[in-house]
Amino acid sequence: MNEPGPDVADLFLLDPDVTFLNHGSFGACPKPVLAAQSAWRELLERQPLDFYMREFEPRLDHVRERLGAFIGADPAGIAFVPNATTAVNSVVTSSQFQAGDELLVLDHVYNACGNVLERAAARFGARVVRAPTPLSASSADELHAAVMSAVTDRTVFALLDHITSLSALKLPIQSLVADLEERGVATMIDGAHAPGQLPLNLDALGVRWYTGNCHKWLYTPKGAAFLYTRADERPNTIPAITSHAYNGLRADRSRYLAAFDWPGTWDPTAVLSIPTAMDVLDSFVAGGITGLMARNHELCVQAVSVVERATGLRAIGTPSLWGSMCAFEVPASRVADIPRRSPLLPPLQEELRHRHAIEVPVTAIPGDEATTLRFSVAAYNKLADYERLAEALGAVLTES
Repeated sequence: MNEPGPDVADLFLLDPDVTFLNHGSFGACPKPVLAAQSAWRELLERQPLDFYMREFEPRLDHVRERLGAFIGADPAGIAFVPNATTAVNSVVTSSQFQAGDELLVLDHVYNACGNVLERAAARFGARVVRAPTPLSASSADELHAAVMSAVTDRTVFALLDHITSLSALKLPIQSLVADLEERGVATMIDGAHAPGQLPLNLDALGVRWYTGNCHKWLYTPKGAAFLYTRADERPNTIPAITSHAYNGLRADRSRYLAAFDWPGTWDPTAVLSIPTAMDVLDSFVAGGITGLMARNHELCVQAVSVVERATGLRAIGTPSLWGSMCAFEVPASRVADIPRRSPLLPPLQEELRHRHAIEVPVTAIPGDEATTLRFSVAAYNKLADYERLAEALGAVLTES
């Protein structure tokens, strides 16, 4: 396996006394990237008017070019947003629905994004339909069939996760987008976890909208994400925040870019740090970011075997449905006796954190008494981290 050098972990500010297996929630930013962000902030503060009014747009366009080459996207379709949830809000705000329309999501939809559609449905008299995400799925075809089983003649919009947050399953978005668009369903992919975890070619995908976070698997500072919009949808796609571009049409710039680039005064230093983050990731293993994605996936597969042997739990899905994360279904009976420490976080998550210094997310499965435990594999993780998880989890589940 193509392993990063032993000093890679030293590039992160993560607490060395905690085994951090939760890169998927908020990411972790390397020190050189944080230094680049600080340099951008100093430049901004030295002459704010120069920065915002004379140099800002060319600098954003440079980032667009670099990111576009990596994700296979026309830079003219890349708008920057602080996070994927903001992008979903912008697209749904730009959309018009009718009474009786059906808006399709997964039953494992990220809650914040599901709420965006629920609010829109209430406003227009539409209905949110949740397609099943079978935890027993072992192939892309099964996931494809499950999603399409929820499509009807009333389905007009679909927001689908590229990688689900709850179960870490990778959806076959190429075939789903093709089938849905053929039926006239407007498609948006929530790729919050995908950039840097999976290879992307958004122009070839044919999707109308795709959003991805950069602070997760591209290791940028928080506040760096993008919304890709297909060319025919750009004139009608507006940010959730209305600002100067609403009545300020320009001959030199599309309204789409002008509107998203300036929602009001904002700190763009996380976005401007994207190229540095990509350069840092390129240095971790042979093969650059592509090599790192492959390494993380291979370690993920190894880690699953370690955890399964120690706990008797079974991973959700199969290697073909994983990127750099995997989840396990944990029956309620196996954690029933763990005392609750927090009103916000599940007992199993808190038990692993406070008794074993291991950080992993545990999430309730909608409509089920079970939960999922999900681990991530990042550049700074080693197989020994998952051996620690397996030992601790085996002990906790045996005791409860």
